[in-house]
Amino acid sequence: MKGRILLKKGDSTLLKSVTEDSLYRLILLHQEYIKLLDAPVIEANLNIYAKTEEINGDCATCKMSGEEFYQIKLCKFNGQWKVVSENGQHATLAKIQEAQKKLDDYRLFLKDKPARDSVLKIVNKFFESAKLYFTEQDITELEKICDEATLSFIKRLYTNSKTKPGTKALQEEMTKPSFLVGDVFFEDDDVTFKFYEEEITVLLKRKNNNFIVTGFNGMNAATINNNIIQNQYADLLRSMKLIRSEKYRPADF
Repeated sequence: MKGRILLKKGDSTLLKSVTEDSLYRLILLHQEYIKLLDAPVIEANLNIYAKTEEINGDCATCKMSGEEFYQIKLCKFNGQWKVVSENGQHATLAKIQEAQKKLDDYRLFLKDKPARDSVLKIVNKFFESAKLYFTEQDITELEKICDEATLSFIKRLYTNSKTKPGTKALQEEMTKPSFLVGDVFFEDDDVTFKFYEEEITVLLKRKNNNFIVTGFNGMNAATINNNIIQNQYADLLRSMKLIRSEKYRPADF
């Protein structure tokens, strides 16, 4: 327990001396993950002591004091007692690999966070600007965040929407509350914003430390011809968040 307390202060020497190697490695991984979290973490009270001991040959079990159940198991290694498990849970290779992956994934998340935040800002601005264009034909804001091919495609999609029998339905749909959750994926300078639980995406490209919209649903805007617009009309409207997901929008689409 003293070793666990010292670990929080950056000193792992005592803990290492009384802990089996695999468990020591797992504890270090968990501690490193906690240090990276930018949020308050409720941790167990470590100011406890062994309340009961049960020795069985070269191993022993200690039940600790405290309000929550906590039990550790120790075994002798070359005549020295070392902790090998907590509450019956041993540090298996699978658990160590899982903890390492969790730590690596979170480090990657933190590394990409500034870029991810920038992408989300552009995507949200794009949704607002697309709605502005489809309601008031004001393309000014879109010109700031889209490439030429994307602007051309959006104009063609708007023109196509005026010929559809569901024009009134589209106007009404754009007034409905539409909550959206998505995730951002990076591949060099190419970025994908994917709608949660939908095969709908917005494509972006990094340009001079900024991001511009370049396509939708896995297609660069330059490749989206009128035939695709006809066949994928609803999905393309959805990629601009002009209509709700298929589950909630009217059958007109």
